[in-house]
Amino acid sequence: MSKITLYHCPKCGAKESCRERRINGNATCENGHKYPSKDAIGADEHLQIELAKTEYVVEANSFEYLSLWKDFHEEYSWEQVSQGYGAHVGYIDGRPIFISLRWATVNEVYMLFWHATSKVVDYGMIEEWFVNNCDPMANGRHARCDADNFIHAILCNGLLKRKVEQDG
Repeated sequence: MSKITLYHCPKCGAKESCRERRINGNATCENGHKYPSKDAIGADEHLQIELAKTEYVVEANSFEYLSLWKDFHEEYSWEQVSQGYGAHVGYIDGRPIFISLRWATVNEVYMLFWHATSKVVDYGMIEEWFVNNCDPMANGRHARCDADNFIHAILCNGLLKRKVEQDG
């Protein structure tokens, strides 16, 4: 059974890998940093940090994400940053609405890929959640698209231009 990480390193943001079980104990992150466990960043706070760093939002389920990676990873540097988070968006008739979030850096652009995972989905409520929690702008427009329109993320963020410059 895998361990659920609730805390992250205040130095680098990596997941906590070890925590001393004593008063005023220390913790260690996956990258080996030691710090007082009281200084660890909680999961909710870490999620807020990740959302604030986001430069572009793409709606893509797991298959679409893999397809985008397959189509673009040879042309553009593509590094998956996180395995993902689940975010609770709200309720409809007492039933929860959840979305899955994962990040990747594509040619130095920090992108969030998301998809709805709950049985009940309200895209208006999800749109409102993004406006309130993660609404990056690019060229005066919301920096969001779906997998079918991923080329907008590439053009909007100058990735095409950066690739041409890299190729010389």
